[in-house]
Amino acid sequence: MSNWATILKKIQRLPAFTLPLSVAFVYLASRLFKLTALPVFADESIYIRWAQLLRHDPQQYLYFALNDGKPPLFIWSIASILGLGADPLWLARLISVVVGGAQLLVSDRILKALGGNNQARLAQMVIMVLAPFWFFHQRMALMDAMLVLWLSVSWLGVIQLDKHLNKNGLAKKNISFANISFAVILTGSAWGLALWTKVPAIFFAGVIFGWTYFSSLFSQSPWKDFSTRLIVYRSLAFGLAGLLGLAIFALLKLQPAFGSLFGRGSDFTFTLQDVLQGEWKTSLSNGGRFFQWLSTYLRPEIVTLPFIAALLSKKRSLHWKILASAAVMALPLIIMGKTVHPRYYLPVAPFFTVSAALFIGEIWKSVKKSTDSLFPLTFWLLVLSFLIGSLRFMLLSYFTPDQTPFVLHDREQYLTEWSSGHGIPQLRQAMIDQVKNGQRLTVVTEGSFGTLPDGILMYFDNRPEIQYLKIEGLAQYPVKFLPDWTWEEAKDHPVWLVVNEHRMQVPLDNLKLIARYPRPYGAPELQVYELLPK
Repeated sequence: MSNWATILKKIQRLPAFTLPLSVAFVYLASRLFKLTALPVFADESIYIRWAQLLRHDPQQYLYFALNDGKPPLFIWSIASILGLGADPLWLARLISVVVGGAQLLVSDRILKALGGNNQARLAQMVIMVLAPFWFFHQRMALMDAMLVLWLSVSWLGVIQLDKHLNKNGLAKKNISFANISFAVILTGSAWGLALWTKVPAIFFAGVIFGWTYFSSLFSQSPWKDFSTRLIVYRSLAFGLAGLLGLAIFALLKLQPAFGSLFGRGSDFTFTLQDVLQGEWKTSLSNGGRFFQWLSTYLRPEIVTLPFIAALLSKKRSLHWKILASAAVMALPLIIMGKTVHPRYYLPVAPFFTVSAALFIGEIWKSVKKSTDSLFPLTFWLLVLSFLIGSLRFMLLSYFTPDQTPFVLHDREQYLTEWSSGHGIPQLRQAMIDQVKNGQRLTVVTEGSFGTLPDGILMYFDNRPEIQYLKIEGLAQYPVKFLPDWTWEEAKDHPVWLVVNEHRMQVPLDNLKLIARYPRPYGAPELQVYELLPK
């Protein structure tokens, strides 16, 4: 153990710029390496295709995402980078890589604002670079990483407001209205941008409310800390921040499709009446899965530490406050979630990560100075367990993505179901080979958007091959018949039908299976048929 302590002591003596540069290098290397090893996921293909349409016709597609219940900010960010001309999936995922880099900086500022020492900051960097929850979602072209970034910036503003509007500050009459104004703007504008990224950011209102009124409940002497003047100041400051965020979100109401943001709510959530009438059983299942998913992706060592800190730390009140904020973000999904996926809980990760890092920084001196070898041994075994589990997830993601240790829900989404992009890269190459000599090709697919046909269309946007290609979705789930026009075109040039094996119900007369692309775990494969002219 002394060797580890010596190594860490030498690290701390390095020039101040060495550690940030090293973390930045490791972060970028870990995120950019084999960035497209996992094939495109359904939601990614949709967002990329929307972004491409936006670039072609901004007037029509600038707010198109609202029609599917999605705010437009993430789509705009993808559209801003697609012009670089590389693989659209790589570019779209690069957005999340950049967002993740900003997340590291913001999280470090949060930790400093909460009094974290250098050991805590180092621990947090290690957790955020390696933990599967952070690693995976900062490599996917999904809205969740950007949502968490804006919520984290807003949380930083909340912490600053809480710091400036505490009882001691009021007593000393040393309130800086410039600092308070900046914190209000930071909190509100970041929350507004989070709402422009994904609607569940609305749950953060509970975090703002909690830090406004219940902050003193977790202090050592809650009744002594109560002050009418304090409540008035906090109500005004936090209230203005909340109103600013809602005002920014309300700008979307200027668009006719604003109502569609909430139109799909019943597809994903129960009402409270549904819960009381029996869906509470689903809520119980959601609660169990929440801790299972969090332990798998954030690692059990990190998930456990905040609860231990809430009982044993010298800053117990702070850890309780952080855990309460995590609960505010998670409970609406747990209680009312009809369709819940692990990535929906990513906004909880900053709270657990910060709390765990703070506690590691607090007990570090005890680890170094403990005369009982059992305590430091346990600590380093937990560190080793975290490193092994996280690095295993990363290495499998790089080199054998089909064996990535996802939980069941994610394994279905990313590897085995129709939403998986398995076969799309090979199909794209087959299409390029088919038309390279100027041969026309029509490709019809199941569905109308998603992995099929958007996962194919996105690869041919602005490519020379598109002049010889016609790609259309049949809007059928499953595919039961082929329109007459496909048979007519088959008399003139090749027509391919792309369909998932379990959704293929068209009679095989006059159809020839020309390619099959398997998925892992014996899941239904992606199949390609050629229409033989009747």
